Amino acid sequence: MSKFDGYLILSDMDGTLLGDDRQISQENREAVAYFTQNGGRFAVATGRSKAGMEYFLQDIAINAPCVICNGAVVYDFQKKEIVRAEAVGQDGYELALDLAQRFPDAGIEVSVLDGEYVARGSEITRRHFEYVKIPYRPMAPEEIAQPWIKLNLTMDPDKIGEMTAYIDRAYAGRFHAQHSAAYFYEILKPGATKGAGARFVCQYLGIDPDHLFVVGDGQNDVELLQSTRNCYAPENAHPDVLRLHPALLPGNNEHTIAALIKKLDADITR
Repeated sequence: MSKFDGYLILSDMDGTLLGDDRQISQENREAVAYFTQNGGRFAVATGRSKAGMEYFLQDIAINAPCVICNGAVVYDFQKKEIVRAEAVGQDGYELALDLAQRFPDAGIEVSVLDGEYVARGSEITRRHFEYVKIPYRPMAPEEIAQPWIKLNLTMDPDKIGEMTAYIDRAYAGRFHAQHSAAYFYEILKPGATKGAGARFVCQYLGIDPDHLFVVGDGQNDVELLQSTRNCYAPENAHPDVLRLHPALLPGNNEHTIAALIKKLDADITR
């Protein structure tokens, strides 16, 4: 039996696995390789889509299904197949049309199973696509094929509150809505969260929930950290995450995941 058999780590990407340079450090890469070579299962739980993850696959030893699109999809990059998907579908389409009329400054990004599209462009949206290293593809909403997985709404932080308040009021209960950054507001199917995705991956792999370890730094990681007692956060985490009192790890520029794996190694060896 290998040292980490039966253990699963799910890590957020931006602000956790990635440094501020948007790269996976050599220390994190080597630690994950050591973890997986010794029986552990490693995957990510991220707001990024399948396309936004593929750039990093050559750099990291992922050997379990990943929770992507903030929990709307569980995708197995080894088998190249969708394990689970929860879509906003036609409800998301109708919301996008409504917001395009009411909030002309809003950027509207649409995630589908095969990629990302821009139903309404903005400078924030353009920068976001550059950041996640995927093609900027404008397309009229009626031309974007269903099923729509999620929406990512972008707007200046000083203005976005009016739009989020409208959605929370006019569409109460129809979506799971959350900030993933001050200028992003993500719209998902009710119940589609990173935490629900993490629990599903455990069940799918037959992992004891007591051996699930999760790490995240952002507001969209709250449900992830609530999915297990083994919850960790880098020191740079958002106040909403720190209020959960996770065990703290060095910040994302100091090899957060390597520090977690070193701790697990020591605890198991002890």
